[in-house]
Amino acid sequence: AGLARLQGLFAVYKPPGLKWKHLRDTVELQLLKGLNAGKPPAPKQRVRFLLEPVESSKEKELTLTANRVPTLIDHPLVRGLAFTSLKVGVGHRLDSQASGVLVLGVGHGCGLLTDMYNAHLTKDLLHVLVRHVSEHQHAPATVGRTYGESDGVPSLSGLTV
Repeated sequence: AGLARLQGLFAVYKPPGLKWKHLRDTVELQLLKGLNAGKPPAPKQRVRFLLEPVESSKEKELTLTANRVPTLIDHPLVRGLAFTSLKVGVGHRLDSQASGVLVLGVGHGCGLLTDMYNAHLTKDLLHVLVRHVSEHQHAPATVGRTYGESDGVPSLSGLTV
């Protein structure tokens, strides 16, 4: 249930001096910790028939009794962590000394990153995107003058905050 809510695109501020890959890995690690920190469901119960001695009998008679016991295969110490990997993609890369908004795709959002890249966003739309993100982070925003190498279209790597 928690993983289904983590599908999509997220804007993350990258400060100068931090590599984009380290930021992506940190976000992935924190998301996995959050997903695995939830209380595990109660273990499933199953019925086992056990032989037990009859208390009132002087002879060693045994009787078959039905008992509910937990299924240990679902126990977290046996099964391990519920979430061990999470697909986190980066829409663009920023130099380690650059600061700016890094767009991360999580889960199915990684496919949206490709669609966003292929949409060839205009500089005006980038201004709106950066302004929206900066309003939520309480930081001034500008768009850098970095353009795509192939077609002169502004790339997301030109975003600076």
